Amino acid sequence: MIDYGGVRLSIDESGKPTGLAEMDTAGFYERLRKYAPSFGVSDDDVTSLQETFWTAYHEHNMSLDPDIVRLVRLRIQMSRLWSAVDKFNQSQDGNQAVVEGEFQRLRSIAELLRDQGARKRNILVVSNASGCGKGGIPFLNQELVNGLAGLNGVSVTLFLVGDNNSVSQTHHANVTVVGLPGSEAIGELLYYMAKVHQPEEFGLPTHRDANCRSPFDLIIGHSRYSSAAAALVRDRFYPAAKLALITHTSPLRKADAAWAWYGGSRQQGYEEATRLAMLDERILPKADLAVGVGPVLTNEAREREWVGQLTRPRWSLTGPRFHELIPGAHIVKDDKDIRARRPDDPFKVLLAGRADDPAKGVDDAIHAVWKLAESGVENITIDILGVPIGEVEKRQEEVDQMTGIPALVRFHPFSNDQHVVRRSYQAADLVVMPSTHEGFGMIFTEVAGLGIPILVTEDSGAGQFALDRSRIPAELGDAVVVMDEKAYGIPASIKSSRVGLWADRINQVRQNPIQAVRNARELQNVMRGYSWAHAAEALLDAAMEHHEGDTVQTAHGSLLPYRPLLSPEVDASLRCATTIRNHNGVPEREQAAAVVKSLPEIAPSLNALNEFVSKALGHQVILRPLDGPHVKGFSGAPVFFAHSTFTHSYQARQTDAAILSQGEELAVIKLFPAGLDNGIAEELSSLEWLLHQTKGDINTPTPIAVGRTTWDEKETGVVTYRVAQGVSLYQLMARLGLLDGPERDDSVTVLKRGVIEAAKTLAKLHSYAVQGRSSEGYLEWYYDAAPGRVNRLRSHAGILLEQTGIDVDKLDEKVHTLIAQSRQEIYRHPQAAVVHGDAHPGNFFFDPRSGRTTVIDVTTLHCSLDENGNPAGTPERDVGHFLHMLRRTGEQLNMREKEMDECSRAFLTAYKGTASGKLGIHTLRLLGVCSALSFVGHALQGPSINGQILKQQAKILDDMFCLDQSGLLG
Repeated sequence: MIDYGGVRLSIDESGKPTGLAEMDTAGFYERLRKYAPSFGVSDDDVTSLQETFWTAYHEHNMSLDPDIVRLVRLRIQMSRLWSAVDKFNQSQDGNQAVVEGEFQRLRSIAELLRDQGARKRNILVVSNASGCGKGGIPFLNQELVNGLAGLNGVSVTLFLVGDNNSVSQTHHANVTVVGLPGSEAIGELLYYMAKVHQPEEFGLPTHRDANCRSPFDLIIGHSRYSSAAAALVRDRFYPAAKLALITHTSPLRKADAAWAWYGGSRQQGYEEATRLAMLDERILPKADLAVGVGPVLTNEAREREWVGQLTRPRWSLTGPRFHELIPGAHIVKDDKDIRARRPDDPFKVLLAGRADDPAKGVDDAIHAVWKLAESGVENITIDILGVPIGEVEKRQEEVDQMTGIPALVRFHPFSNDQHVVRRSYQAADLVVMPSTHEGFGMIFTEVAGLGIPILVTEDSGAGQFALDRSRIPAELGDAVVVMDEKAYGIPASIKSSRVGLWADRINQVRQNPIQAVRNARELQNVMRGYSWAHAAEALLDAAMEHHEGDTVQTAHGSLLPYRPLLSPEVDASLRCATTIRNHNGVPEREQAAAVVKSLPEIAPSLNALNEFVSKALGHQVILRPLDGPHVKGFSGAPVFFAHSTFTHSYQARQTDAAILSQGEELAVIKLFPAGLDNGIAEELSSLEWLLHQTKGDINTPTPIAVGRTTWDEKETGVVTYRVAQGVSLYQLMARLGLLDGPERDDSVTVLKRGVIEAAKTLAKLHSYAVQGRSSEGYLEWYYDAAPGRVNRLRSHAGILLEQTGIDVDKLDEKVHTLIAQSRQEIYRHPQAAVVHGDAHPGNFFFDPRSGRTTVIDVTTLHCSLDENGNPAGTPERDVGHFLHMLRRTGEQLNMREKEMDECSRAFLTAYKGTASGKLGIHTLRLLGVCSALSFVGHALQGPSINGQILKQQAKILDDMFCLDQSGLLG
């Protein structure tokens, strides 16, 4: 290659590529026709050369945008026409035929552009199976394929394993079905075919033609079942096609609820779930569009794709866009009159689903109905549809013996006959879906389409969809969702809180049948906007027409940009808070005040605050202050918990005190009085970034409501959050300090797991980074603060030297040396990242059951954002502060030296293994030292100095100067 001066136009100032491959390929293609005739090459030979060029180029799997190719070709031909016209005008013997030839060539390209713009969308769906009665994924595939085939201008080819003719005739009348003959629907056969064979061997079209027309515009695959094959088909045969991969399951989350589904022991179950999750992690980064079935699985797709891209900085990542698909509802009108239920009328509850799946919540449903029957509710029954046929009799005997109430529970075998299933729905007064894990739960859309009352679990995809106020009216969503997330993992029994919640909600439907049916009919009307045709249309638009940002399917197949599930008031407040961002991280007072003034006003009383929170949650709660050693939280902000006043209407009433003591925590309320170092404006700015930019990568409690009030005669911002799952690392450390023997060893193991997950979470947060951008502005505060804290120790220099051996002058020298080394470090390796800013063990909640980590108190994250919301902080702040506080809190809570060392090493090892960037060791030590200096100063305050505490803090300070001497982060 020569004359490559134009390369400079395709790179930015940092040397990163910005050009279009279509410029080169289309340009070379057209210039073959321009120059070849000058050397005596015929038109036919030119065409052959062009085709050879296209074929050779695409054998390297280079994907081009056909629209850009056609646009470049059109531009080049217009230039040639202009040149011919110019020559004709300037020459007396100008050749008019040349002008006419170039004009005709321009017309042919323009017509091609017009025709191809209006041509059919050709879609290839790769699936291991398709049709009713074969499971959830084959059923969804059938409905989605038929929905796509029913759209105007869309042609669908279904490539699968099995009898093509029977599949086509039975389930897919308007679809071309091709594939690999086989008696079983085995996804591995699809992958083998894609890797070894050629498309024409199975009736698929061959490569694109010379006009850059690919036989397929979009290729769709399903999770681990066919996504690998779909990606290989795209890469080998149709590289210009878009690739959409649909996530149907969350193996790791299901293993939390039902590990036995994947293996004979808990360890085997988690190992198999991890293996299955890794399959998605490997393939999802290859997609152009990652599709989740409902909100829960869309977040799962984000998580799996993120892990698959772990070594690349998220800020510069060019991975797939994400789209949330809602399974369609078939609307069946019920003309029966709504009548009042008589006391002696039977009340029939139905649970439909695989009863051998421990995640379906069958035991909870049975115990809930049994609880009602035991409390005096008559004529109530529950039918379980979906038991393996060989187990029906045995399970019936077992449950009859357990309850002692014949016909209370009735088991029925699994049926793949849709008519049988539909009749079962229509015979029920209420359908329940109490799954402890459910990616979506298509039973919800099936039953909603029939206009039958249904209850679903909060953490399911269907539950999250129903709670989305932008798609389902609040009163209808609240009527179908049981808020039971905090009760997961409790064994089924009449006394369990989860069984109690479900019993109460079932009884509410039983006692209010007219309202329940009215709600169900109104929900049915809403679901008219969510048919399979709508799902197909939205998916196609998201893949082919919508080119920026993630999308969510809304009513009638329309698309909206992805937004977390927030109330309009909360969403507006988060957007307003972005106006306070600036280059130094400290908001202007007037701008921060304007954010507070924009919040809904709450009367200045505890009762008014209680009513405000109750309204936000949709039912009455009682507020209780945070107890323990941190009544105001670590930040100094007053904190309350909202407790449920739950009690069963059919039980004997208890005293209010007893109810309150048993009520579960439903929300956390945090107050931000004026005068805090970081106020509500910074908190809202941080939440906006976490919720809208990370899109589920970083777990943080969702804000439910915001407001302002007066507290202790100060203007105060109020945020109500959902409760973080699990317990804080601080609480785990406190518990550890009280134990001994094997219990202590077990507690250390759990704490180390939590510390490791905190490290991974921080590494994930820090991957939102910009390499080459200096974080010196963020560090300036610490460059000033560290020497300032040393100077404040000078008034106690004698005591320090006598009791700890610390010479303040030498300490000052060491700090200034660290600062100089840090400045050199960030100059040589500049990087800026988004950071938490106050990453101590109390701000990380860990759920040992699920392994999930949630970050709280994110106010200081705002300081690491510039005026445009881009990274400006340094990750060493979080790592250094966490290590210091891990040591300081560990000493305070009676942890042993070895235990603290093990946790610190586990943290550093996990962080290094996950982080995409490298830490500066001098900057890390400086920030750890700066944090430790603050506590040395605190130990010297007050009328009497505790020598033991002072020595403890001095030892920790010395440890911070020596951070990572073992070179774990080297």
